[in-house]
Amino acid sequence: MIMKFKALIFDFDGTIQDTENAEYQAWQEVVHMRGYEITHDIYGSVVGNMATTSDAFDWISSHYGLGLIREVDLPAIIQRSLEIRMQQSARPGVVEYLKSARENGLALAIASSSDRSWIDAHLNIIKLNGVFDVISTANDVKNIKPDPELFLLTLDRLKITPEQAVVFEDSPNGVKAAKAAGITTVAVPNDVTRHYNFDEADLIIPSMAEIPLQGLLTRLNHNHSN
Repeated sequence: MIMKFKALIFDFDGTIQDTENAEYQAWQEVVHMRGYEITHDIYGSVVGNMATTSDAFDWISSHYGLGLIREVDLPAIIQRSLEIRMQQSARPGVVEYLKSARENGLALAIASSSDRSWIDAHLNIIKLNGVFDVISTANDVKNIKPDPELFLLTLDRLKITPEQAVVFEDSPNGVKAAKAAGITTVAVPNDVTRHYNFDEADLIIPSMAEIPLQGLLTRLNHNHSN
């Protein structure tokens, strides 16, 4: 595979593992017990913008008046989300992309707005610890997405230029950050984020299982050569 690309950079939450849908499901269950409903629009208002479930809880509670009890409902959401995530594997096609990348000499990286401890724990859950050459997280930067700092740091750690990387993201904020860093970006929305606008992405695919990595990179090369 003769290509200009030298590395793949992945967002984690919602892209490699569908943690966002697990969290949304947990929110739905707990909020429903209080007699309320939480829509994709409500939950989506905080996806990619809040660093922790605690932050999201405070913001949603104050803005939507759901009558939640912090001391009771926040621990319930966190516990239920963990139970769901512990049963998850990587999103469809992810493992195949990682394997294909290695077979073709591409470096692998994660650029995530989550904490490093969160990333390490969840890579262990889905049995992908030790796979990535570079992992950049919120602990490494002053500004998380949509600021491009995470991606610029990752490029520096990989010792490549923006033109030599492809980013995979599931949220508009992630796409915005990657494009601000000058990187070719593929949007892979999940059930929580698929309703949002991804016009800034170079390509949108429903799942990595839909198109083999080699075909995707060939398509991106072709698009950029025209």
